Amino acid sequence: MAHNKLFFRIFLILFLLAGSFLYAQEAGYFIDNSSGSPRIIQRIVWDNDEYASGFEAEIQIFRNGSFVDYRIITTRQSYIEDSLPPGRYRLSVTPFDLFGRRRESSSWMEFLIIPAFQPEITGITPDHFFLDQRLERTLFITGNNIFDNSTIYLTNEENQLTPIRVEIIDSSRAKLVFDDETLIPGNYDIYIENPGGLNVSYSEFLVVYRKPMDVFVKILYTPIIPIYGEMRDFFGSSIYFTGLGFSVEAVSSKRSTFNGGFELSGTFYLMDPAYSISPVFNDNSNAFIGAGNGVLFSNIDLNISLQKRFNKRRTMVTFRFGVGVSFMNGYGDSENNDGSARMNLGLSGMFLIHKNFLLEAGVDFSHYFGSINSGLLRPRFGLCWVF
Repeated sequence: MAHNKLFFRIFLILFLLAGSFLYAQEAGYFIDNSSGSPRIIQRIVWDNDEYASGFEAEIQIFRNGSFVDYRIITTRQSYIEDSLPPGRYRLSVTPFDLFGRRRESSSWMEFLIIPAFQPEITGITPDHFFLDQRLERTLFITGNNIFDNSTIYLTNEENQLTPIRVEIIDSSRAKLVFDDETLIPGNYDIYIENPGGLNVSYSEFLVVYRKPMDVFVKILYTPIIPIYGEMRDFFGSSIYFTGLGFSVEAVSSKRSTFNGGFELSGTFYLMDPAYSISPVFNDNSNAFIGAGNGVLFSNIDLNISLQKRFNKRRTMVTFRFGVGVSFMNGYGDSENNDGSARMNLGLSGMFLIHKNFLLEAGVDFSHYFGSINSGLLRPRFGLCWVF
């Protein structure tokens, strides 16, 4: 990392009273390095007079309660350049006509030379923001000559990131807080500018993604409800409470309107009348005729995921669609053994409860292909770990 270690004082001119033709429109300063060490040169400008052959600038400094002579500069230009130390000054300019005769002097113009300081950065903590972490975006800067009226921000060739709050702990330490929603990936310089124009930049600060994908590992409780077709005719319209699922879902960590990814899941259901309840009390279906004690479903699914994130990734809504394969095996007196392909649709929400743990709730729909198509609803309730 590189940073500018130059440390010196310059002097900023504040014009308090304007004389008859003295003004500060182009006044300023520049740094002269010709002598090997920086030297600050102030520039004071006044209106030019086309009939003047030259000017005499008289500078006085305020000492011990009154102004005393400090310097007289003769010039043919309508400005003077000098290196003045901090203090209270006044200036009067006398023009010379084309014959070299002195004309009427201007009224006195008072101005101040006040110190300005070169900022310095010696270190930062941290040296990066990971966009896929839920952290307070706080940056600490250490250095010298950092003040309440210093301008501080992050910058690169394309973007500028301005903190929402700057806290100057003392002249050697500053705390910057950024809005997480406004961060843009990139390599940035930390830029500080003090009154008077002196500045420093410190390279480099990273705003990046720690990993390309967020991985969600889930354990799911998944009841099952037959809603139409052969399965409803066979199993009835009961809600079967014995379902368990495992899922691994990988979704892009980058910030966008929707984050894409995929889910690989395995689910298991025990469809047994002993572990079900019928929401229809007069249900006279012939469910489980010849099914013996019950049927065990095992499923493998591969789904495409589209995820929308809210509240700084504390709340997420995910839409899924994909395909799967199911295997049905009877147990007890049942001899039902079969397999079928299916199509899946699903919608769920996840809510952060603690650090990297989330709760998930939603519902999936599966359409089974067979001689007589069938449909199932599968509510899902799960605990998720994201890393």
